[in-house]
Amino acid sequence: MACGFVRIDKMKHNIALIIILCLSIFTLNACGGGKWESAVKDDYTISYPKNWRLVSSQTSGYDFSLAGPKPKMAILIDVKENPAGTPLDTFIDKEIHDINARFTANMLEQHSIKIDGVSGQQLIFYATRNDKASRINANYLVKNNKIYIISFLTPIELYEKHNPAAQKIINTFTFQ
Repeated sequence: MACGFVRIDKMKHNIALIIILCLSIFTLNACGGGKWESAVKDDYTISYPKNWRLVSSQTSGYDFSLAGPKPKMAILIDVKENPAGTPLDTFIDKEIHDINARFTANMLEQHSIKIDGVSGQQLIFYATRNDKASRINANYLVKNNKIYIISFLTPIELYEKHNPAAQKIINTFTFQ
């Protein structure tokens, strides 16, 4: 009988390894299979997989915009001047108010983050506008009298699947 338990334990172990391998392959494919490019701006750099498409700032209205390899995936960077030195907490409070004014929004999480050694805040929320529901991961950083907002957005049902690939891109953000 002990032999049967060993066989079941090995099967569980093998199934776990297969699942981990499949998730790794998916993430690698979503991240361009290891081939990356970099976008260098005046005050920051971000790297992204070759299978993501850079969108013109004139078209998107953002300082930097990437469209994912799958439809409805995007990473956006917005840079706002902050000459008055508004504290990040005050800016976040205003941002939450603005989000609720523009969308039907449901805040899910807010917590501290650190990107390239700079402390910031992350908001994760659902936003619905014109019957289109998205889940948004917005990262806020303050440096050199500017506020950097690095966001990943995708339809709610695709967020869990695509967030690991988006986080890999966001984590390449560095200040110049």
